Amino acid sequence: VDVGKGDRSIDYKIAKGKVALITASPRNVFSLAKKHDVRGLILHPDLDRAAKIGDSTTQYDGFWPIAENLSDVTSGFSISHKQAREIKQYLKKDGEVKVQFKIDASFSLDNGKLHVLEAEMTGSEKSDEEIIIIGHLCHPAPGANDNASGSATALELLLTLTRLINSGKIAPPKRTIRFLWVPEFSGTIPWLKKYDEQSNTKRGKIFAVFNLDMVGQSPEKIGTPLTIGSPSISTPSYLRAILKYASECATEYTENTDGRNYRLNFTLAPFQV
Repeated sequence: VDVGKGDRSIDYKIAKGKVALITASPRNVFSLAKKHDVRGLILHPDLDRAAKIGDSTTQYDGFWPIAENLSDVTSGFSISHKQAREIKQYLKKDGEVKVQFKIDASFSLDNGKLHVLEAEMTGSEKSDEEIIIIGHLCHPAPGANDNASGSATALELLLTLTRLINSGKIAPPKRTIRFLWVPEFSGTIPWLKKYDEQSNTKRGKIFAVFNLDMVGQSPEKIGTPLTIGSPSISTPSYLRAILKYASECATEYTENTDGRNYRLNFTLAPFQV
């Protein structure tokens, strides 16, 4: 059945014992679905979202729950706007559509441990203060931009800084720089929690975090600039000023391609959760 967005209890009044077509994020509707005995969820992009990502593109939105609805999780999957439109046409024509699906998934029971790749560049003066640089590794179908670009950029930063320091061209960093390659969300948050627990023993304190996510897209091709997210104003810092200055310096660099000069096109955006 088509329940529209699917973020209200009234949306599910005809969905008992059925599979529901929704556009709302699954993690926000698990409890509603369980309350109304919904057997499964099929997520598809709404018209506005489809206009941005394409009619035939399958929307990526995690089916992972939040703490409050962990016990309410049901099965489901994502389809494109085009596929959803076809299903809705069948519903209008026949009144009923029977769906059969199989979820092929696995979960590693590695004693609850999460393996995270780290590389440390120890600070020369304030080694107990750490700058964290993160590039996430995972996705259902890893892409060149999301996020091989961020992971590769983190690695290239590590290699370049190491070469420059070893050659004597630059001094070692005063603060420790720690590079992380983690599963997105499910890797970053547990790692930070563990780090915080160890902060009074063998860990230092985090001075700043830079998350490199989807940094490989070409502003010239997609028509939007590289977005640099600012720190939250709830934690006052001079990092925003540093980011602005570094970004402006980078715009002075031009790359000649096909006889044309390209400058870094960026926007310094406010902090977003």
